[in-house]
Amino acid sequence: MPAPCMVCSCLHVSGTELAERVCMTGISMNLVTYLTGDMHLSGAKWANIVTNFMGALNLLALLGGFLADAKLGHYLTIVASASATIAATGVSLLAASTRCQGCSHHGAAPAQPKGLPVGDARQVINERGNIDA
Repeated sequence: MPAPCMVCSCLHVSGTELAERVCMTGISMNLVTYLTGDMHLSGAKWANIVTNFMGALNLLALLGGFLADAKLGHYLTIVASASATIAATGVSLLAASTRCQGCSHHGAAPAQPKGLPVGDARQVINERGNIDA
């Protein structure tokens, strides 16, 4: 029978991996919604962007593992991981506060867009790339 601390360590690592996968899947699904809804991209374009995003995340995990094993060492890796966990907790609380009924601030004015919308900018620049006065 394994030692109790070994079981606790295995559960902690498994829970961390599960949370990472859920977070990565959630972000990629929200990215699909944003790219199709707000950005109005075609299926091929958003699929390419999401695939590149997922590939970059997987490659960065390999880079992070290499840095943790070869360069940072045991204790510095734990400190960096704890700092990232604290930052992620802050972001999670910030996201949760947007859903909390008592946490919203109703006195804020809506944001004012700055600059020209994209359609107006296209009208200003003609086919040769010259800016019309």
